Amino acid sequence: MTSLLSHNNLTTYGWNEQNNLDFAPFDDQGYTPARIIQSGRGMYRAVGIDGELRLKPSGSFRYLTEIGLQEIPVVGDWCAVSGGDEDSTGLIEGVLPRRSILYRAAVDSTRETAGSRLAAFANIDTVAIVMDIARDFNLRRIERFIANIEAGGAEAALILTKVDLVEDPEAFRRRVATRFNSLRIYLLDSLSGRGREELNPLLAPGRTTALVGLSGAGKSTLLNMMMGRKIAGTREVRERDGRGRHVTTARSLYLLPEGGLLIDTPGIRAVGITAGRDAVRSSFGDILELAESCRFADCSHRGEPGCAVQSALSEGLIETDRYLNFLRILSEAVSAEEVQLRRQEKELYIGRLQYQMRRDQSRRDKHGS
Repeated sequence: MTSLLSHNNLTTYGWNEQNNLDFAPFDDQGYTPARIIQSGRGMYRAVGIDGELRLKPSGSFRYLTEIGLQEIPVVGDWCAVSGGDEDSTGLIEGVLPRRSILYRAAVDSTRETAGSRLAAFANIDTVAIVMDIARDFNLRRIERFIANIEAGGAEAALILTKVDLVEDPEAFRRRVATRFNSLRIYLLDSLSGRGREELNPLLAPGRTTALVGLSGAGKSTLLNMMMGRKIAGTREVRERDGRGRHVTTARSLYLLPEGGLLIDTPGIRAVGITAGRDAVRSSFGDILELAESCRFADCSHRGEPGCAVQSALSEGLIETDRYLNFLRILSEAVSAEEVQLRRQEKELYIGRLQYQMRRDQSRRDKHGS
């Protein structure tokens, strides 16, 4: 197999030795790699060996996604691409294995889709939670974000923006650090640039960081600051609730002047839980450690005798708010897991049925019947 590590376009956008190994089966078929930098309506923008190109799924790849053998591409994915068609659009033939993924809760609230999830972006090193320190500081929401982020295999970080609007930003940092002792926390004023240098390790060359947060948190302003020019539009937040309107409407990956890679995402209204129950337990490491000492292995921590979590709560070793949020998130995760399993089974059945129907039709056409 030919090593692709010497191609600057690929390595600049995060291509590494593992990607090289994962691409081997596609390389043998004459395909080339490209990374998705924007998606929308079944079409994609990507960066490949020779620069930027447009992509769309090939027919065979579309069949594979329908029967669950391939993932639908998202921003950050590395894809195997074949030559362009009549309008010079490349064809996606496969998606390389993802090293990390962040899912978003489906926005449709119907009974059939409630609790389901969709892939938002892939192959990120860090997901930075962007939060307005003055109008929207919320520890429970941070916990919800962290559960989803860690479940997908990425590292979580917190960027508290608009620090010029509060008297003592460090007090907020200390409050967060007390509850999340391993979380990296950054204080930033994007308009003046105060705190920008703190972000350098987060946005080092070759690293991919994604920004997530509510509308009006300051993600677009942060992107413009890091790019050194206006890339994304910004709007004033509403005075009554501090929320902004959706300015960013699509997920996009940007190459920063210093070499880091930054994914900007649309603002959200709420943080739906997409993590499974085991991932949620892991994200509450202190409670998970205490749970190992519970009398019963299946302890729900809601009042059973010999519950170590309840004992720690009564002794003040766990914040009541953190404990209650743990129970709430865990309950949501169990429900979401069940919905996701049912949805996957249904989609797999429908995909296989569609595939069988196409194959039968092709055989009839071939035999002229």
